[in-house]
Amino acid sequence: MTDSTKAGLRVLVCGGRTYGEADATTPMHLRGQERVRLWRQISALNETLDRLHAEHGIACIIQGGAKGADRHAKQWAASRRVEMAEFPADWNGQGKAAGPNRNARMLAEGRPDVVVTCPGGRGTADMVRRAKAAGIPVTRIQPQGDANAHPRDRRSASGPRTPAPPA
Repeated sequence: MTDSTKAGLRVLVCGGRTYGEADATTPMHLRGQERVRLWRQISALNETLDRLHAEHGIACIIQGGAKGADRHAKQWAASRRVEMAEFPADWNGQGKAAGPNRNARMLAEGRPDVVVTCPGGRGTADMVRRAKAAGIPVTRIQPQGDANAHPRDRRSASGPRTPAPPA
């Protein structure tokens, strides 16, 4: 565990911007399915964070300030009164390098003990690669029924879900 003023884990949450977010382009006759998909995604993240919090305590949630997985991690932290660190990307000042630069800052300055990753795209895959290279454990979230995931979430280059250790 990293040096922290509070006991508990420093958890970095990353994932796609569409994770747990409504898609306004969903046809009306599919909106019920869309709500179920969103509920499953948000529940999977909340359950993972609740489990980590119950088992180890979470001292801080680290996230990048984007919509999707980051927003839901921030909401989880606020609802449980857990400290939160936000690292927004400087898209205007850094252009396409902003995402990878933010990921590097979240690892270096946020000092996570574990990375929780939701389905996402290239930015999520970059964070997973960086975390593994730094020796930080990665927990992947794969919501039930994710075959109905938003097409942008299915592009994930982060690979298959890491299996849970046997009980």
